[in-house]
Amino acid sequence: MKLPIRKILFWAFFAFVVLLAFVVAGNKDHSRLGEMSYPTFVAMVQNGRVDAATVDGQEIWGRLDNGTTFRTIGPQDQSHVLWMMTENGVVPEFEETSDPLELPQAFYKGLPVLLLVALLFFFYPVVKNMAGSSSVNFNDLNKANVRVYTKGDGLPSFADVGGAADAVEQLRKIAQLVQDPARVARLGGTVPRGVLLVGAPGTGKTLLARATAREAGVTLLEVSGGGVVELFVGVGAKRLRDLFARARAQAPCVVFIDEVDAIARRRTQYTGVLDERAQTLAQLLTELDSLGSDLNVAVLATTSRPDLLDPALIRPGRIDRVLHVDTPDEAGREAILATLVREVPVSEDVDLAALAARTPAFTGADLKNLLNEASISAALAGQQVVGMSDLLAALERPDMQPAVRRFQAPDLPLSPDGRPLGPPRMASS
Repeated sequence: MKLPIRKILFWAFFAFVVLLAFVVAGNKDHSRLGEMSYPTFVAMVQNGRVDAATVDGQEIWGRLDNGTTFRTIGPQDQSHVLWMMTENGVVPEFEETSDPLELPQAFYKGLPVLLLVALLFFFYPVVKNMAGSSSVNFNDLNKANVRVYTKGDGLPSFADVGGAADAVEQLRKIAQLVQDPARVARLGGTVPRGVLLVGAPGTGKTLLARATAREAGVTLLEVSGGGVVELFVGVGAKRLRDLFARARAQAPCVVFIDEVDAIARRRTQYTGVLDERAQTLAQLLTELDSLGSDLNVAVLATTSRPDLLDPALIRPGRIDRVLHVDTPDEAGREAILATLVREVPVSEDVDLAALAARTPAFTGADLKNLLNEASISAALAGQQVVGMSDLLAALERPDMQPAVRRFQAPDLPLSPDGRPLGPPRMASS
């Protein structure tokens, strides 16, 4: 059976430590002997009190006639000491050994290094297993986390979008151009390189972008702006290169960048040369410029903060069109509700027009949340369908109000459409 190299090195290191411990233990510890001054030792020799003596360099130790042990340090020149002991009948023994403290001191000095090497060696597999268990693959850092929808499978259509008739009309034209770019190429035109969808959160920008790819019947490559930018400088740019390389390989297709303001913020004079966002934005601009007329690739992007975008991105030739997806009006809210109730069993007393009139400033996400809360209440009450009373009860909850109202001061008077009418009322004294 073949042992792994790690086990072999472990047992070798263990044997080395054990052997070193035996060597250190085998060295005689003369510090435990009785200390004696050199003049006293000379007097003891001259008086015949020394029975045995061992000489090791300048160190002399031995045994007196009463059985006690001694240790002393002689002069550097031991010739006189040896002559004196011979004249007084003491036969010296010689021990040519190294300094008993030399090996332990070398061991103590090298022990921290040995321990550090051992810890790094034996804990490396543990760290590697932890990295593997958390699915961290550093080789995939440069790859964009792209969600691919082939030929529009699993995507919503324009029929699933309500309350954004103007945006739907414009995006339907984009879908037709992606399907047949030769239609406009005959007149010297090209498919718009970039379309920016601007609107408040929850107005359906992502839904519209996905529906455009479904309408065109082409592959959709979807990526989040926050998923492109990374802590390490240069990773975001490499991810964008990977994204657009896939787009060129799968053309015709639609590239959808959600929350593009995460990677395309306005550059300032304080932006560093090695700033990750600056490099990522520069790569995005380069990729948009590289989409020639022969490449049938349309780029859709969304943002709720167009004021943060860099002017170099939203100029014609890169972002050719900017479509505003506004908060739906009453007719738009009714159309959205009609779309949402397809998946919610409602009773016959539900009046979508009346509900739309009672939900000013609601976005599509707010209306979907309203229906969901009404469905939860009806299910907990044991009902089989959602009634108008459930919807009105959910509407009366404070947390059901849209964000434009929810974060206003409680004493700020509002108009029916959610706009502030004036300054806050002062409390009476």
